[in-house]
Amino acid sequence: MKIRPAILVLLLIFLFSLINFRESDAEIVPEAPRVYLQTNYNLPKGKTINVQAGGDLQSALNSALPGDVIILQAGATFTGNFLLPNKSGPDWIYIQSSGLNNLPEGKRVNPTQANYMAKIVTSNTASAVSASSGAHHYRFSGIEITTTWASTNATMYNLVSLDSGSDIVFDRAYIHGTPGGNVRRGIALNNARTAVIDSYFSDFHEVGMEAQTIMGWSGQGPYKIVNNYLEAAGENLMFGGQDPWISNLVPADIEIRGNYFYKPMKWKIGDSSYAGTHWTVKNILELKNAERVLISGNIFENNWPDAQNGFSILLTPRNQNGTAPWSKVRDVNFSHNILKNIYAGINIMGRDDNNPSGQTERIAIKSNIFSGVSGTLFQILDGPRDVSIEHNTGMQSGNILLASGSEAAGFVFKDNIANHNQYGVIGTGMGIGNPTISRYFPGSVFIKNALIGGSAGSYPAENYFPSNSAAIGFADMPNGNYALLNSSTYKYMGSDGKDIGADASEVNSNTQCIISGYCPTMTAILVSSPAALSSDPLPSSQASAALPLATQTTSSFVPSAASVEGITWRGASNVSASSDSIKKTSGCDGCPDAGAFSENSLSGDGYLEFKASETNTNRQIGLSNGDTDFSGNDIDFSFQMHPIVSNYNLEVRENGEYRANTSYKTGDLLKISVEAGTVKYYKNGSLLYGSANKALFPLIIDTSILNLGGTLDKIVLSKSAFASSKPAAPKPAAVESGGTIQPPATSARQLILPVKPAAFFKIGDRVYTMAYLRVRRTPYGFTIGIQKINSYGKILAGPSAVGGLKWWKVDYDKGVDGWSAEKWLKK
Repeated sequence: MKIRPAILVLLLIFLFSLINFRESDAEIVPEAPRVYLQTNYNLPKGKTINVQAGGDLQSALNSALPGDVIILQAGATFTGNFLLPNKSGPDWIYIQSSGLNNLPEGKRVNPTQANYMAKIVTSNTASAVSASSGAHHYRFSGIEITTTWASTNATMYNLVSLDSGSDIVFDRAYIHGTPGGNVRRGIALNNARTAVIDSYFSDFHEVGMEAQTIMGWSGQGPYKIVNNYLEAAGENLMFGGQDPWISNLVPADIEIRGNYFYKPMKWKIGDSSYAGTHWTVKNILELKNAERVLISGNIFENNWPDAQNGFSILLTPRNQNGTAPWSKVRDVNFSHNILKNIYAGINIMGRDDNNPSGQTERIAIKSNIFSGVSGTLFQILDGPRDVSIEHNTGMQSGNILLASGSEAAGFVFKDNIANHNQYGVIGTGMGIGNPTISRYFPGSVFIKNALIGGSAGSYPAENYFPSNSAAIGFADMPNGNYALLNSSTYKYMGSDGKDIGADASEVNSNTQCIISGYCPTMTAILVSSPAALSSDPLPSSQASAALPLATQTTSSFVPSAASVEGITWRGASNVSASSDSIKKTSGCDGCPDAGAFSENSLSGDGYLEFKASETNTNRQIGLSNGDTDFSGNDIDFSFQMHPIVSNYNLEVRENGEYRANTSYKTGDLLKISVEAGTVKYYKNGSLLYGSANKALFPLIIDTSILNLGGTLDKIVLSKSAFASSKPAAPKPAAVESGGTIQPPATSARQLILPVKPAAFFKIGDRVYTMAYLRVRRTPYGFTIGIQKINSYGKILAGPSAVGGLKWWKVDYDKGVDGWSAEKWLKK
């Protein structure tokens, strides 16, 4: 049979698109930071060096030994250009104010508290604080750092210069310029292992040049920037922007959480509050050379076109000065943020359009809320690879997505809510919707989006087109509540069975304390091994499928009285505790300041069981892979009980993320069990929820009690074996796909690295897909087709470990057969 030339061309185009169609779909999993810095305040036990007003701070710095504490008199000013010497030894030197007790740990400071701080001031254009070569292990706590520079005729460049060394912490610091001066930068961050927490940065601006609170371009990381107020006219925060001094250096392992990014409207020409000086205004956050970056739970407020076109977030690789062609932006998780009163949203560029650079790849934009956006929501330029935009809510006046340049391989756009407006999804030289998607995003996944005011004929199938925002069913859009009402047409209609749009409860939970700056669980973060984590770094990305909530069965555990243990409690605070109960007796009513954790632990299968007591207090109990604080947000597997909300008062939460809800009453028996490594939740013996996260051992009992009088009663920990009477395998519902981005657990604990199982399946097993999944000709080879969610098949061969994943050859019941990645298959 002869094939007509036109048909042959189309066939070749189709095959070429499949070849370039990578295993990205909903399963784009940017690598998480490999290290999270532990920054708990822990006063050294060396000698104390007191420096009173008029004293010699540099002399104190020179004479201090590792383990010493330098205490500066609160209210005193120390003027000069101070150098941190390189000391021999691993212990810390603390430099802190005598008024530090008035600045609680975990609470962001603000300018009204400056009287409790000691002040370090530079009276010239040199840095107030700088680090000598190799300087390390210094912590500034409760210190104000500023300048007297108030002119625009010249520039004061860096208040703090960290161009060498490692292990520096700025804790509860007030770092600021002057209202009328060119003060370019708060911290030049070019060393390693440095954190900025609970601090306040303001008045960084310059006429004719861009200014930043913090900018890093020649340090390797890791960095922690958590619970700060960050105010700057140029980029409030930036990595890259100058070429590194070290060949092939890319700043990496960067944690940016719980910050309030803000530009005062008095800097905007034409605003009623404009103060008269035209500072150079650019974007809010920019990555020009960075990898493994977590940006989660922040608020970004106020941005407008000025010296740049008005996009707030830029993920744009730049070989800035032409000497760093390795510059790249990759492995970025941007989740659970709020962006408001901005001109445009996120600009993602594949490569530098001025000089050679690396490629942008593996970017996940998930569960963010954009409100008061005047222009375009997303812009994709010059072919970034593996960009996933999922479960976002965008109330913008311009385009949803603007594309230009080369094709973007592995693109996913699903489960989003956005105003379509005039052009919706549009690319240079192409029509609205399908023509643009075909040209710029060939082989992409574009499903389950609610495009308000759009036309179904212009877009792929399996999308929604409500006529207006009222048709979405938001809980209270005028007041910024973008949760979906239970009556909403789009509730549970996402590709994963969740609500379309951002998970408003999770976003609000992650951002609720940002304005006030009182985030007691925000700055205490886990410490990880310096070894690289696996290519699937977060527990949720190694998950098996969540069991459908509709599945009801009885517990498979057969308790054995001999296996039940009395609980030995550790770390108790504001509670009275016995071997089987715990009650909040003191502390703040409604605050997460009470609880305890168990000395007992599970190293394998077993369960935690307790009896529900009162129904009018807020408390939480579950199993954690280690813990030392009282936040419920870091309990790996938990029940949260609280007063009645919308007909339910019992929630399943995992690391603070909502999973399921129901009601409970006094006397109900609640159980969290580990069965063959899978965690299941039961109420009165009936299965409520099966976790998507595999258990990491050991697991201890972990509690958090908010209300006075809150009680956890009849607590049992059992290492009992369980019976093999499994329920019949349910027909799978829409399930969570891999790659869910979660903030790291917020406890000062050691991260126990997950151990990969030898194999999940064996040849002959029946499996189904948990997401839209690529099928490949060989393990990690060419893509030859796609299987939708809940596609069934039989394992024919495997496993084969290639490209950091395990692969199985599957004979699917329908459609193309071939090799699929294990992590998105389920028995």
